[in-house]
Parts: sequence; structure tokens; C-alpha cells
Amino acid sequence: MKTNMRIRCALKNNGLKQWELAEMLDISEGALCRKLRKELPEDEQEHFVSAIEHCAEKRAEMGTEGEAK
Repeated sequence: MKTNMRIRCALKNNGLKQWELAEMLDISEGALCRKLRKELPEDEQEHFVSAIEHCAEKRAEMGTEGEAK
């Protein structure tokens, strides 16, 4: 089983790519990939999942605003 499945599932369920998460966290895509190789502590996983959910909410708001115009 892959490590950090909580983060990977959150990315998939919200339609985000790893490079987008890396950009949100202000780290390189390579650094993110290296971090995901080994199971992260729960607090760090929570930080990543929160960032993913925040980005998904922003996308939804932008999509709704675009439709209203």
C-alpha cells in the first residue's frame, strides 16, 4: 500500500495534482514527492489535507463566480 493515502485520496477527490499542492505549500514538486515517499506525521498530513480542501473551496468559488457573470 502506498504511503500517505489520506493526502493522495484528498488530491484525487478534489481533482488536484501534486504540483498544485506543492505550489500552494511553496515547495518544489520534487520536494513534495520526496515527502510523500515515507509516512508523514499526522499533524503534517492534516496540514496538507487542509491546504487541499482550501484550494478546492477556492476553485469552487471561482467556478460559481464565473457562472454568475
